[in-house]
Amino acid sequence: MRKIKVILLEITNWQQDPFVPDPFLEPFGLECLESAISDIADVVVMQERCSDVISLQEKIQSFSPDVVGVSLPTSSVPIALDLLSRLKKSSRILTVVGGPHPSLNPEIVADESVDYAVIGEGEVTFRELIQFLIDGRNPKDIEGIAYWDKGLHVTKPRQRITDPEKLPVASRHKEFLSRSQIYTLTFPPSRCQRNSALIYYSRGCPFSCTFCHSPRMWGSKVIHRRSEDVIAEVQSLQQRFDTNYISFVDLTFNFAKVPTTELCKCLSSLNKPVHWFAECRITTDRDLLRSMREGGCSKLAFGVESFAKHVLSHVKKESNIGEVTECLEIANSLGILTKAFLILGLPEETDTDLKALESYLPEIPADELRLTFFTPFPGTEIFPEVKKENRIIENDLSKYDTRSLVINPWSTSAVNLIKIRNELLQVFYNSPRRFEIAKEKIRNFPELEESYEDFWKFLRVYGLPTPEKCLVK
Repeated sequence: MRKIKVILLEITNWQQDPFVPDPFLEPFGLECLESAISDIADVVVMQERCSDVISLQEKIQSFSPDVVGVSLPTSSVPIALDLLSRLKKSSRILTVVGGPHPSLNPEIVADESVDYAVIGEGEVTFRELIQFLIDGRNPKDIEGIAYWDKGLHVTKPRQRITDPEKLPVASRHKEFLSRSQIYTLTFPPSRCQRNSALIYYSRGCPFSCTFCHSPRMWGSKVIHRRSEDVIAEVQSLQQRFDTNYISFVDLTFNFAKVPTTELCKCLSSLNKPVHWFAECRITTDRDLLRSMREGGCSKLAFGVESFAKHVLSHVKKESNIGEVTECLEIANSLGILTKAFLILGLPEETDTDLKALESYLPEIPADELRLTFFTPFPGTEIFPEVKKENRIIENDLSKYDTRSLVINPWSTSAVNLIKIRNELLQVFYNSPRRFEIAKEKIRNFPELEESYEDFWKFLRVYGLPTPEKCLVK
């Protein structure tokens, strides 16, 4: 008896933005799904960045799949539904969507191109769905799915995986790892990275930021894998692919000090060191940051989001903005490359807040800045508020990528906020402070010089000011 054929697809209509650069990374979530069903299905994982839907349709049909599963962030919804509609019209394929957008908006199954939506954590639910199809049973009895049958039906919520040993380990594909690259400021620099991989230590986030999909997709519980399991996976990546750089996909890597310190201690004991990146909350715990550095951490990103307390309070962002400078300075002193995340256009933001940001950005001791626009993703807690105030000016979901401004801001006009963003990026990268930080780090950590030089070459392509050469003598 032949196995059921399943295609797992990640598709984006991608456009590079130098100020919000996306690395080309493996389709990690789909590789976890593949691991969950590989014993009961023949699986093909596809990662496509394209606008040529017809060619992609033909490529998918050449595999003659029984099921096509698509991972959907909000910005991928239009192109994905177009593709699935074409597939449904030309072949008998069952279609399943999952990921952030369907989890928060299960009514997506009202579209005729979608048969089922997987809500929340997908590995157990998707495996059960495939098994039901193999057995000829009715999938409508499965927990954690949505479907349309003369109206929307959402089944009983699926309980999250609580046993860390049951968390899936991603399958890995050389074709994805070989082209994976972090091309902003990194160590080792992008040209020296080998088969960069994603990995996770924890799942979930304990916080409730109203602009984020996490609270409604994952809940507030955080579970950690065993350190020895993470180490085993890192060693496997090193042995199979000679991987020398990994990115942790944890939503808040340093949430719990004890397990984080334990993992970093294990990473520092690897026979073959690996460098890594993670996203963290602001912390002034020097011992914790030092343990991360000793464990191979070469770069950290911090979700600052705003320097206005009233703005952070409104969106339930728990952050001590008074510690931002100290946190970044500690990381810099340890030789960790630093990146700050900031969001423009958040509710309650005022013109005064924007002017204050213009004054602060030149002095913020970060190497890199990710400056995005507030995007009210459908299904998040804050979306009804923004919609009620008639702030939404763009209904094309492909624009919901944080690069495009889709709302009428509270502080100024949309046109002016776009202009302000460009000016703030110039202010940040034109600051002498930026190069003072780099020179000091290179003086103390000479191995970072190539990383900075490569990053500056990248910025110069887009007309941003950088030194021709970093002189540290």
